[in-house]
Amino acid sequence: MLNFDILVEPFKYSFMINAFIISLIISIPTALLSCFLILKGWALLGDAISHAILPGIMIAFILNIPLLIGAFISGLSCAVLTGYISNNCRLKPDTVMGVLFSGHKTAEKLSNKIWSLREVLLLGFFISLGMKLNFDPGIIKSCLLLLGLLFIKAIVLFFLLLVFKLRAYTSFLIAVSLSTFSEFTLIIVTTWHDVGWINEDTFSLIVIAVCLSFIIGAILNKFAHQIFIPLEEFLKKFERKTYHPDEEPHTCGEATIMILGMGRVGAAIFENLSNKKFKVVGFDADMDLVIQHRKIGKRVTFADAEDPSFWSQLRFGKLEAIILALPEFSGQNWCTLQARKNGFSGKIIIPARSQ
Repeated sequence: MLNFDILVEPFKYSFMINAFIISLIISIPTALLSCFLILKGWALLGDAISHAILPGIMIAFILNIPLLIGAFISGLSCAVLTGYISNNCRLKPDTVMGVLFSGHKTAEKLSNKIWSLREVLLLGFFISLGMKLNFDPGIIKSCLLLLGLLFIKAIVLFFLLLVFKLRAYTSFLIAVSLSTFSEFTLIIVTTWHDVGWINEDTFSLIVIAVCLSFIIGAILNKFAHQIFIPLEEFLKKFERKTYHPDEEPHTCGEATIMILGMGRVGAAIFENLSNKKFKVVGFDADMDLVIQHRKIGKRVTFADAEDPSFWSQLRFGKLEAIILALPEFSGQNWCTLQARKNGFSGKIIIPARSQ
């Protein structure tokens, strides 16, 4: 039998009821704002700043000062430094934060130095958590019930995004990416446990549930595109019959060459082919980048190359070649398979990149 007393025990406190009500109220605007950030290409910026707060919390914990002070200083420092670098170079804030996640050799050295300290702090924190846990079978069963709430959350979020005219694919990816508990829950429940607001069983229940959600979320996000393919026809039935703000093109018009990825490499190829009078069309998932290209007269539009719906609905028309100017091999391989699967018989070209 599931120990429901553990699940309802936090709601014996009035502050927990108030916190739950406030969470429900802010869940709708935050869900919509997260969608806006993703469509604007700011997802990495928000993710990086939010994770920059965590080392500040760890340092505050070690120095025995209020955790909020450490979080505030760390997050503010990250935002100020990012803004300074962005204002003194041509990189966008999102790109500046992305340097730490890039494959450039200089970024890798910088990343190793910064992340090594972060990993030491996180390792110490998670070890301290593990030493406090009670792995009782009843608690594990209750964890599964809590994880079921994430499934309900994902369904509700999916249909909520459809109401706001997003496509099934975009709604599905957002719902999957948000189908985890927040890692900051670990910080909060640790503080509650230390001050005696929750007992050991409740503490163990929440920590184990959060950790399991990380594992499940990582697997779902890794295979999100593959999972969507068999569900595509079913999920698209729920789309609203109207224009979608994330609508993708269904044709390349008179173009004979399509370029996927209009970054540094793709833009250079587009320029070279256009100068030689080829009819070229470019696609990119970064709307800001698309707007920049359009301002200088290039025929570039928004499209997510990893979206199965993009390939299944695309009419290749007069296309003779597809150039995959994508940085990752997984993306190149995915696009090649999808193009062939959906009937493209022309050339597929992948530009060589020097390191």
